[in-house]
Amino acid sequence: MAFLPIVERELRAAARRKGMFRVRWWTALLAIVTGFVSLGFVVLTRSRSSLGNPLFNILNGYAFGLCLLSGVVLTADSLSEEKREGTLGLLFLTNLKAYEVVLGKFIPSLLVGVYVLLALLPVTALPLLLGGVTGGEFWRVALALLNAMFVSLALGTFISSISKDSQRAMGHTLGLVLLVIAGLPGLAYLLGQARLPSWCLSFRWLSPSFPYSYAAELLYIRHAGEYWLALLLSNFLGWVFLGFTSIVLPRSSQERPSWLAGGQVFKGLAQGGKLRFKSRKPADELNLSRSPVSWLLRRRLGAQWGAWLVVAAGALVVSVSSFSVTPSSSLMGHYTMMPFAFLLKLLFALQVCKFLSEGRRDGTLELLLCTPLTDREIMRGQVSGLWRSFGWPLSLFLAALFAPFGVQLAFAIGTQDFQSLLSVFGGAFLAGMISVRMLVDLMAICWFGMGLAVSMRKPQFAPAMTIVVVLILPAILSSCFLDLVPDIFFIWWGMARTRRDLRHLLNEQYEAAGKGFANKVVV
Repeated sequence: MAFLPIVERELRAAARRKGMFRVRWWTALLAIVTGFVSLGFVVLTRSRSSLGNPLFNILNGYAFGLCLLSGVVLTADSLSEEKREGTLGLLFLTNLKAYEVVLGKFIPSLLVGVYVLLALLPVTALPLLLGGVTGGEFWRVALALLNAMFVSLALGTFISSISKDSQRAMGHTLGLVLLVIAGLPGLAYLLGQARLPSWCLSFRWLSPSFPYSYAAELLYIRHAGEYWLALLLSNFLGWVFLGFTSIVLPRSSQERPSWLAGGQVFKGLAQGGKLRFKSRKPADELNLSRSPVSWLLRRRLGAQWGAWLVVAAGALVVSVSSFSVTPSSSLMGHYTMMPFAFLLKLLFALQVCKFLSEGRRDGTLELLLCTPLTDREIMRGQVSGLWRSFGWPLSLFLAALFAPFGVQLAFAIGTQDFQSLLSVFGGAFLAGMISVRMLVDLMAICWFGMGLAVSMRKPQFAPAMTIVVVLILPAILSSCFLDLVPDIFFIWWGMARTRRDLRHLLNEQYEAAGKGFANKVVV
């Protein structure tokens, strides 16, 4: 038997796939466009004698974000897809080992990520010609990017081994990546404030963010040992997760009856052989009669505890910043909430594509199209259900943006400090502009995500593509609010895609799949 046969098969299949060439081409094109836009922004904001280092940091910041998202895009649904199709159990009927199956899914995904990174590196090397960046710094950053991609892919493979639903696997992978990248350093910082011994905080070196930050020339000169230690430990973390995946996968591939379902059946049999389930509330029946799609979507989304958790964390930051009475403190608390706004957008993007992508896979969308519901009613119910689920968390989050300025306004009026009053009005205007941009971003995510979920051949990748295209790429224009221009284009494109006849669109996809299967049979 050949060594790692699944790896060989997947690599041969990937080598013949046209998408491999398209991904590299589009990545290089987007990197060039982003590089020119970033260069123009740096020229306008910095002196021409120091262009290389700021441009280098901006380009590698984008590359680092893409490397962290590689696990969400490439490996989060690798093993879970085999579970849904029922082919994972067949692999374990052979003499294949668990690590061979895991590496068979991991190594081809790693190869795709390496190809994308190789397409990015020539663009990130352009600041070497402008000065301010050394060759050693470039290669250290490239090694840190490869390490971050490896860890992200390993985390995605682990989550995929214990998941079956594609959307939940992507969401859990994103949460685990954020926990490793930001959670471990944040926890180490909080424990450091308690003056614990340094050896108690050694777990912070497991985060791939440390080798990326210590790759800079000024930090590497003083902390060369920390760079290599963090690089080795974070890489070791990736191998540990791959080992856990090899242990867990044979057990998670076995279909077991649900404990909850078994309990319901046993309880029903004990009551005389009839199953009794909880009846629907009158409000649910009213929502069902008004908008069946919205009712179905809310039941499938479940409780949005993640959105409420983000809002609670943001409100905590606002409450801490509101205790100070200086205008700069309220602005600082306002800008500290921006990461929470990004997390809220990520959760929204994951839920936007869930209903349509799962509906195409399990046949729910086809059943809806067999009813008298029109395409417009289906899309309207989708949008209505999303905004009903995220409406209250979003409203409270936007209100929290203005809370520090309300406290500062009351203090300025009480002390009759007119200079502070003018700064408060300026900050409130900035918060209003950011609120408008956030609402436009959510609309772009909603329509662009639904357009991708309807039209993509593999709709399970629609959330990741929405995050990259709508949130990551236009972020370079966010400093001057020019990111609203691509948002308008994304809204128009998504509306144009969702206005197409869904029945005709699904019919075209089935015909294309039938022709492809017929061609394979003929060959």
